[in-house]
Amino acid sequence: MRCRHEPLVRRLQPRTSTVSTSQQLVLATYSVDCGLPYSQPSVTVAETGETLLLRDDGSGWDEAAGDGVFTTTWTPPRGGTFTLTFPDGSVVTVQSDADLKPGFPIQTWHSAGSFQAGQGLHVLVGNIDTDPALEILVTGLAGGPLYAFKADGSTVPGWPVLDPPGAAYPALGRLTAGSSALDVVAGHFAIQARLSAYSGAGTPLPGWPRPPANYMSSPPTTMDVDGDGVDEIFTDEQDWNLHAYHGDATPATGWPTTGFIGGQERSMSAIADLDGDGRLDVITTSGSTSPGVYLFAYRHDGTLRPGFPVNFAGSVHTFPVVGDVDGDGVPEIIVTGFGGRVLIFSNTGVLKRTVLLQGTWFYSTAPALADLDGDGIPEIIVQTNSHLNVVKGDGSVLAGWPRALPANTTLGNASPVVGDVDGDGLPEIVTVVSDNNGSGGGYLLVYRRDGTIIPGYPRRIAGLGNGAVPAIADIDGDGRNDIIVASDYWNGTSGYYNRLWAFSLGGPTPHGPILWGQLMSQAPGPLRRRPRRRRLGVDDHARRSGLGHGDVEPDRHQLRGRLLRALRERHGRDADGPAERELGLRRLERRVRRPIEYVHGHHQRHHGRDGDIRRGSDVDGVEDRRRGGRGDVKPCGHRLRQHLRGGLLERHRRHVDGAAKRELCLRRVERRLRGPGESVHRHRQRRHERDGNL
Repeated sequence: MRCRHEPLVRRLQPRTSTVSTSQQLVLATYSVDCGLPYSQPSVTVAETGETLLLRDDGSGWDEAAGDGVFTTTWTPPRGGTFTLTFPDGSVVTVQSDADLKPGFPIQTWHSAGSFQAGQGLHVLVGNIDTDPALEILVTGLAGGPLYAFKADGSTVPGWPVLDPPGAAYPALGRLTAGSSALDVVAGHFAIQARLSAYSGAGTPLPGWPRPPANYMSSPPTTMDVDGDGVDEIFTDEQDWNLHAYHGDATPATGWPTTGFIGGQERSMSAIADLDGDGRLDVITTSGSTSPGVYLFAYRHDGTLRPGFPVNFAGSVHTFPVVGDVDGDGVPEIIVTGFGGRVLIFSNTGVLKRTVLLQGTWFYSTAPALADLDGDGIPEIIVQTNSHLNVVKGDGSVLAGWPRALPANTTLGNASPVVGDVDGDGLPEIVTVVSDNNGSGGGYLLVYRRDGTIIPGYPRRIAGLGNGAVPAIADIDGDGRNDIIVASDYWNGTSGYYNRLWAFSLGGPTPHGPILWGQLMSQAPGPLRRRPRRRRLGVDDHARRSGLGHGDVEPDRHQLRGRLLRALRERHGRDADGPAERELGLRRLERRVRRPIEYVHGHHQRHHGRDGDIRRGSDVDGVEDRRRGGRGDVKPCGHRLRQHLRGGLLERHRRHVDGAAKRELCLRRVERRLRGPGESVHRHRQRRHERDGNL
C-alpha cells in the first residue's frame, strides 16, 4: 500500500480566530504529507507586510524537529489590530493593547448547555490564599468548571473544580474560623445541583457540598449576622424560600424562610442594619409573576420585618442595594423596576420615590451606589440598553448625565462598577456593552464622574459576547486599580475561548479608593469583620457576596438625621446651636473613649489595599474634608493614622497608646466642635434648608 499524496496543512495556534494581547504570540501549524514534514509554511501580517517563516527544527518554541509541526513567535509592534493569514487560509485577528496586563487574556472551556444569563455572571475578586495578591474567579460555560486565576494569569493550584457539572455562581466568605484567607462558596445551575464550599486550595470544606432544594441561578451572599466570627451563607434554591447556612453547612436557626409569594426565585441578597438596632437584616426579592415582584426584609433570625413584603412592578431579575441616598441618616432600599425606573423604599417598606431613567432593559440590571460629587451622599448608577444613568436620591439627575452608550450595542450581562482607575484620585465608572449585530464583540467603557469618557475609550474587545459584570481591584498590589472584564462568547463549537481580560490604565500611585468594585459592592481588600456597632454607609454594612464592602457613613448624616430626632425628643425643639454641638460632643466622647482601638484598626483595614481613606467612610470623627468638604472636618480615625502618633510622641515622649491617644483625639474634637463648629453648623443649616427636611 502506498501513501497517497494529500498534504495536511492546518493551523494549531492560536486556537481562536481572535486574540487580544500585547505580548509574544506563538504561531504553529501542521504541515505533513504521508507522515513526513511538508513544505515550510509561512504566516503573513497584512498591516506590517511581514512574512513569518515557521520552522520544524526543535529550536525555540518548536518542541521537536521533524514532527510536522512548524512554529514561530510574533509580537505586535504597537497597539492596534493586526490580521494574520495562515497557510490553510484561516485568519486570526490580533488586538494589541498597551493597557492589557501580562498574562491576559485568559482562556477557559466553553461548551454546549444551559445557564442563567444576566448580572449573576460576574467577575469575582478576592484573596483566597496566603499570597497578598488577589485571585480572580469565573465560571466556565455552560457546564463549568469554576476557575481561579492569579494576578499574572496563571491558574491557582487545585483549580479549576467541577462539582457538579454546571455553571457556577460563586461568592467569597469567611467560612473557616481563624483563617486569614477567604473561602469560596458556589451554587450551580445543574440537574444534579450542589451548593459547594471550597478552601483556597480547591478542596471541599468539611460538611460540603450539600444538595439544595432545587437548582441555583445567582450567587450566594455571605456575612456574619450572628456575631460568631464566621460568615453565614444566604442563597436562593428556586423553591420560594431564602435559605441560610453556617460555615459548616448546617442550616441557620430560623431559616429557610417560608411563604409561597411571588416567583420561586429569591434574588441575591443585600445585608444591612435597617433600623439601627445593631443587628444585620437580610433584603431579597422574589422572581417576577403577574402581580409583580415582592421585596422582603428579614431579621437575622429569619423573621419578617414589619412593613414587608412589598409588591412592585419589577423586572425578571432584581438586585436590591441599600444605602442612605437622600442624606436623612436612615438607609433606603433601592431596586430597579419595570419600564426603566428606579424605586427607592424606606427601611420600613414605604415607597419614597420613583425615578424614571433614560432607556430600559430586557430582563435585569444591577444598580451601583457611589458618591461621585463628593457631598457624602451616594448617587444611584444604573445602566440600561441605551444609556448610563446617574441620579440622586431626591430624583434629580447628576450634572453631565445620562450618557448615551455606543450605537448598536446593548446591556447584555453587564452593570457598572466604580473606582479610581487612572490615578487622579477621583472615581470613574466602568462598564461594558455588547454588539447587537451578531459579531460577538463589544466595548469596554470608562467614564469620568462628570460624564466625559476617558481618552482611548470605548475600547473594542473582540469575542466579548454578552459580557459580565466587570470588577475593579488592585489584583497584583502595585497600587493601581485594575479593570477585570469577562466574556460569555461562544460560536457553537466546544473549545477554549478568551474569557478574562485585565487592564491597567497606569497613572500615579497609589490610586484612589474603590467605591463599588464588584457586583453588589464586593470590594476587594483585607478581610473585614462584622462591626461592633452600627454605622450607616454607602451600602450600610455591605453585603459580602464576594467580600464585604464595609463602607460607613460620615457623622454629617447622623447629625442631620439621628441627632436631630434625639434632640427634638430630649429638648422639645429644633436641634440648633450649642445643643446640637453638645449632643454631638457627647456621642463623640463615647466613641473616642471606648471603641477607639477597634475603630482605628478598622480604618487601617480601610486604607489597606485601597491606599487611601474612603470618602464617606468616616468611622470615628466628625466629617471628612479630604477634598474641600465645605466646612467639614477630618475624622479622628484618619487623624490618628497620620498625625496623632507623631503629636503624642513629641508631647509625651512615648508610643501612642491607651489614654494618651484618646485624650489628644478628644481635645481635637472638642476644639473643632466648640470653635470652628459654627461654620460646620451653618453649612448644615444650609443643607437642611435646601433639602427641606429640617
